[in-house]
Amino acid sequence: MRVGFDSFAFRMQRDGGISRYFAELLPALNQSSIEPTLIERLPKFWERKCPQLGQFTSGRSGFTSHFLHIGTKFREIDIYHNTYYKAPAFFPKDLPMVLTIHDFTPEIFPFFFPDGNPHLKKDRLIPKADLIFCVSKTTRDNLLMFYPTLKSKVLVTPLATSIKSVSPDLDLQIPNSPYCMTVGRSDPHKDLGTAIQAMEYLRYEKLVLFGNGQKETRVNGWSSPRTVKIGGPDSALRTYLENATCLIYPSLSEGFGLPILEALSVGCPVVASDLPVFRELFGDSILYAEAGNPKSFAEQVLKLKGITLRNEQILQGYEKALEYSWEKSAAITLEGYRSLKTK
Repeated sequence: MRVGFDSFAFRMQRDGGISRYFAELLPALNQSSIEPTLIERLPKFWERKCPQLGQFTSGRSGFTSHFLHIGTKFREIDIYHNTYYKAPAFFPKDLPMVLTIHDFTPEIFPFFFPDGNPHLKKDRLIPKADLIFCVSKTTRDNLLMFYPTLKSKVLVTPLATSIKSVSPDLDLQIPNSPYCMTVGRSDPHKDLGTAIQAMEYLRYEKLVLFGNGQKETRVNGWSSPRTVKIGGPDSALRTYLENATCLIYPSLSEGFGLPILEALSVGCPVVASDLPVFRELFGDSILYAEAGNPKSFAEQVLKLKGITLRNEQILQGYEKALEYSWEKSAAITLEGYRSLKTK
């Protein structure tokens, strides 16, 4: 069975949960009876970052422009898996289309997106999809709330992480004083300002903003002299996580929360906003704070100073991380593909 993927998620994100999802999923699917195929050429950044993805590029050179140029490729695949809500031109009506939905943050919190929904044609593609994967039950429930008459088959395919397969950077100069971390972008709904303000209640902690997508340490109007902006590859991320007091994850809306799983898998405790999706996915393996409340986050961080609780959280985190793997996600994905072929 040949499944075609466009490369739009890779063009949209150099780093992020959506591009990482597909970068991990394709090799995992390749271990099964699926033949994953990229029907467009990867951006050069991704060719350098993940050279193993090159094996999935269709044709001698792939395509670098719009879907107008890949109509012929649609006829060479059995299923099309859309990577980021871009409506393809000249799409064959008899070709099954699959979507992965990561979250409904723009629909739930539209005021965070004054320029409009960044998910492009999601509202047009969802009713047309033959199969929809959601990265959590919470995302699935949101999907059915916004599309109550949806007839597509819906499966939950949780994310995973392979950060433990990356060797830590032993030469990295980490802060010589205790520090907490945030990981990811600085979009308004990520609410990194709450993490920065929480430092005012923590006497000795620094805050490392890892990969938040901007050069300055001022985020959404908030700054602190104890805030440090850091970036780097996964080897650096693992090193910082393994040596941190905890990961602070103050987001107001998520479909999954991949940095939480990354932290748990390498023994870094987590303090996150008390959101239903985090309760669903991570249970008691993380500590919860009131969303948007810096003092609440600081209080939970201080609890981790107790060695007994800290060790309990680390152990629970390791156990929880073992529940997720790309092999499991690929198996559910394969089940969905096969259901389309048996119709």
